[in-house]
Amino acid sequence: MQASDQAITYGRHIRALAILGIPIIVGQLGTIIQGLGHFSAHSLAAAGFVNNIMVLVLIFALGYSYAITPVIGPMHARGEFENAGKALKAGLQVNGALGMVLFLLMGTLYFFLGHMGQPEELLPEIRPYYIVVVLSIPIQSLFNAFKQFFDSIGNTRTPMWIMISANLFNIVGNYLLIYGIGPFPQLGLLGAGISTTLSRILMLVVIYGIFISNEKYKKYLHDYDFSGLVEEKLKDSENKIAEVKKFNHLLHMCLLFVNACMIMTVLIIAVIIYL
Repeated sequence: MQASDQAITYGRHIRALAILGIPIIVGQLGTIIQGLGHFSAHSLAAAGFVNNIMVLVLIFALGYSYAITPVIGPMHARGEFENAGKALKAGLQVNGALGMVLFLLMGTLYFFLGHMGQPEELLPEIRPYYIVVVLSIPIQSLFNAFKQFFDSIGNTRTPMWIMISANLFNIVGNYLLIYGIGPFPQLGLLGAGISTTLSRILMLVVIYGIFISNEKYKKYLHDYDFSGLVEEKLKDSENKIAEVKKFNHLLHMCLLFVNACMIMTVLIIAVIIYL
């Protein structure tokens, strides 16, 4: 009986690990697949050079986001949801700052691409693709922080489905922008870079929207809005409190939309300059 009980216990542990682990594996594969596309041999050489640099940068950034899981996980298990929310906020600040630092470093490296031993004929394709992909570094860093938060509270499926959807979006975007299907311009490798960056923007917008709007994550949001500053004065008016919270969430979404528009503007300018 004891051996049977142990077998049942191990079976439960294995199932639990599989439920948590398989979505994480799929999500990590999504990160790798996201930059892939079908190119000519010439474009493939240019893409390979840029992607090798970007893989190193993103792996470096992942190290900081992975620190979120062992910090928030025990807090969540103990029911310290407000502290877990504060830890996520700190993680977003650190990962966002790291993403900006890496963005600036990679932006500086752009001016030295011609001195890194690449054939001259590849540089016209390397440069615009490099610019567009580097723009996504802060976005990917913020998404990684959110992903590790969801993983740490046991919700590994949400990031997995977001990344699967983003990869499908990226595949369609690659097809449309690389080959110039329908009204879309034929941009080649640059089109693949734009599609990748847009898919990463989509991932961040969706995971942030889920975190802000879903009721089960409200317990982590105390440190994210300003409604707590006025709740004492509005104790007798729950409707007003709800209106303030709705406005605050709308403000968050508007700010995120404005940032996405700014990035899109830079992408359009890059296309105009390098075509």
